[in-house]
Amino acid sequence: MKHNTTIHSVLALFILGLLAAIINPGMFWMPSMVHMSMTIILLVLVALFGVFVWNEQSRDEREELHKHMVGRVAYLVGTAVLVVGIVAQHMSHIPTDPWLVLALGAMILTKLVGLVLLHKK
Repeated sequence: MKHNTTIHSVLALFILGLLAAIINPGMFWMPSMVHMSMTIILLVLVALFGVFVWNEQSRDEREELHKHMVGRVAYLVGTAVLVVGIVAQHMSHIPTDPWLVLALGAMILTKLVGLVLLHKK
C-alpha cells in the first residue's frame, strides 16, 4: 500500500467532524434520522481508517520507529481521556458509563496480551 498521509489526515478530520456533530445534546443540531445516518457514516469511516492504519507500511527503520512512537502516544492519550471521563463522572456523582470502563479495560487487556505474546516469540 502506498505511503499517503494526505488520505489518512483527511479521513481523520472527517471522523473528528462527525464525532463533534454526533455529540448533539438534546437533539439540538439535527433530527434523529440525520443523527442515525451520521452514526452509520462514522462507523464506515472509522473502519476505513482502521484498514489504512493496519496496512500502513514503513520504508525504513526511522519510519518504523516513528510509527511505534505515534502508536504509543495515541494509546497513552486514549487511556488518559478514558480515565478522565471515568473520574469526572464519578466526581459528579453520575453513574459511571460502563462503556468507558469497558473501553479502558479492552485497551489495557489488548496491550497486555500483545506484550505477553511478543515476549514469548
